Amino acid sequence: MNLCELLQATDGVVLQGDARTEIRDLCYDSRAVTPGALFVCLPGLHTDGH
Repeated sequence: MNLCELLQATDGVVLQGDARTEIRDLCYDSRAVTPGALFVCLPGLHTDGH
């Protein structure tokens, strides 16, 4: 799936770069990010990593 397809269902997106980028994985742990992964940040229980 490419980034453009993922963003179609999202409101308020600011994109810099190529929306045709192929996304192969989703990660919420920045230590686990690999090429082709999309990193998402989530509010934590004790710490907010935004």
